[in-house]
Amino acid sequence: MRRAGLTVFGACLLSVTASFARQGGTRTCDVPLVVEAYDPSSRNDEPVKTLGVSDLLVQLGTEWYSVASATVDDGPKRVALILDRTGRISQDEWKMEVELATTFVEHGRHGDTFALLLAGSRSAPTRFDAAKETGKQLRKLKSSRRASTESGGSTYDALLAAGNLLNPPGFGDSIYLFGRGDDSGSAAGLEQVQDLLLKNGLRFCGLSLSASLTAEVLQLSRRTGCVFSFTSLKTLSLPAMQGPHDMGLIPPQLSLQKAALGRSFAQLAAPYRVGIPASLIPARMELKFDVPTAEERKIDVRDEYYPRVVYPCSPPRP
Repeated sequence: MRRAGLTVFGACLLSVTASFARQGGTRTCDVPLVVEAYDPSSRNDEPVKTLGVSDLLVQLGTEWYSVASATVDDGPKRVALILDRTGRISQDEWKMEVELATTFVEHGRHGDTFALLLAGSRSAPTRFDAAKETGKQLRKLKSSRRASTESGGSTYDALLAAGNLLNPPGFGDSIYLFGRGDDSGSAAGLEQVQDLLLKNGLRFCGLSLSASLTAEVLQLSRRTGCVFSFTSLKTLSLPAMQGPHDMGLIPPQLSLQKAALGRSFAQLAAPYRVGIPASLIPARMELKFDVPTAEERKIDVRDEYYPRVVYPCSPPRP
């Protein structure tokens, strides 16, 4: 459980889309930024929706600047889901992947769309569907998994396919992976995948069912502004345990994980849309955020997450 106190969770990165700030018609590059605070009553991190332009600074290269705009964007989002169906995944792991992915998709709102990709499959989707339709696809997969002959974990190939599917990119586009997350045997290389994700401003998040995630995949996720979480079949299968809270039972670990997926989707669905003047980003640049009111708001700056690299933005996707 996280400690009490406000937390900035920048599960975000610079989108390659652009817009015009209201003041002066300045073209801006739009950055999704999620801010959360620990709520003692719920014992969970909850969204903070009260930050404004005066609460944010951005460092590009060696210089600090004010942001042009900062508003919550709760519009429809696109998410490319990747499920690991390679031969290394047991039937029990596969069923858990599908069950957790189904829970994640159930949080989709009107207008949110999803595409389902299978690591280890040669075919890729060509469209995005509403949450209800994607849920139907997942339920069919759970009961009728087709065995894969591939023994490696082609995570990079799946990420490349997802990135291409999300091209041209839109504000808030994300990739979410369910599976082990490590890679072996991909035709695509790490550098190729990283360039595509960072240039197109795609968030790469996930839930690994083992601790075998490589340092390279972890770093890639963090550089796009997302965080991989870890669990295991053994942990998710633990029964409810007697606990001191609420004079009752602590929910089973699977229920806790499903609740966490709901919060994870909320982070992707309604971030701040922070505008940075496009003229400040003429080329690839290192990015750093700061919250000047952090001490006043009791924000722990060590818990800020955001993209470390940004690129010049292009006109928005229609």
